[in-house]
Amino acid sequence: MNEQKKYEVIKYLADHPDANKKRAALQLNCSLVVDLYLNKYYHANFTHFTELLESMEGISLSSSTVTSVLEEQFILSPMVTKASADIQTNLVSIDDATGTITGAWFDHEEILNGYYHVFHQTLCTYGILYKFFTDRRTIFTYNKEKLPLSP
Repeated sequence: MNEQKKYEVIKYLADHPDANKKRAALQLNCSLVVDLYLNKYYHANFTHFTELLESMEGISLSSSTVTSVLEEQFILSPMVTKASADIQTNLVSIDDATGTITGAWFDHEEILNGYYHVFHQTLCTYGILYKFFTDRRTIFTYNKEKLPLSP
């Protein structure tokens, strides 16, 4: 917040004694809240930042107010940016005896196509396997639900 805006808020309070002091205080503290978040507590999500403001700085604001103030400045919570990050699935086939990676596939979802690619790499490079251990996914084994006997 620039000095002119601060001056206008304080002048308005002086001219109107019945004005909302909480709103003015919030307007004056907005720049402080933004500065503290950007420079000191940038690692915290908005809820934790609200708790830090109260315990460390003595500023008592609600989480929704802090969120509004920071989002007005186009600052997003780390939780939002984590949720929108690309999620990648890693499928890896490892020889249990030697610890050698025999095949790998990276994709956005864990689908049967990925397992086909890993298995193809393993078969082409190392030949037919003596034993194949899985992580008990239903992709490898499928148990039919038992249907009730009809009369």
